[in-house]
Amino acid sequence: RLVSRMKQAAAPALLDALDQADEQHAAAYIEMLVGLGPEVGPLVATRLTGARGAQLRLLLSIMAKIGVASSGFDMKFYVRHADPAVRREAIRALIRDPAERDETIIVALDDADERIVRVALSAAMTNCPRQAAKTLLARAEDSSVSADLRALGIRAASSDRSPATLEYLLGRTTGKRRFLRKQVLAAP
Repeated sequence: RLVSRMKQAAAPALLDALDQADEQHAAAYIEMLVGLGPEVGPLVATRLTGARGAQLRLLLSIMAKIGVASSGFDMKFYVRHADPAVRREAIRALIRDPAERDETIIVALDDADERIVRVALSAAMTNCPRQAAKTLLARAEDSSVSADLRALGIRAASSDRSPATLEYLLGRTTGKRRFLRKQVLAAP
């Protein structure tokens, strides 16, 4: 109740408390900060410069929930961060932005962290960008990529309705006719 009365004046104290909070309490602080609205964005952005590790991830989470565009903050800077958790948070936020979605999916598919690739694959399941589909189809032939990631990639690429993707999918799923005219899947 105190936060609802104090509104923006409570933001600095909440951010200080977030610095000291464990994971259980951090979620409550984040929700209170997000509840203050987009006006808290510039204050959170100032805290990002000195933040490290888990703290940086939490602050990026706040920025994503209040809306990156509302504060004039550029989340792209964190897509190449050394910490995979920070990159994952930035990528999740950028994928939600229709203007950044396609480019972010393409960048995320090239990430070394498998969890980030899975975030990109999940986003690409609907309306996969053409460049991402090309990358996914090339990886489908790469035996060094795990079988489940190759399968997810093919599934995601299938949402791209380009002739090249359709030709690839048809070539991989229809095989030669065998005895008694039964159709079999094409060999990998």
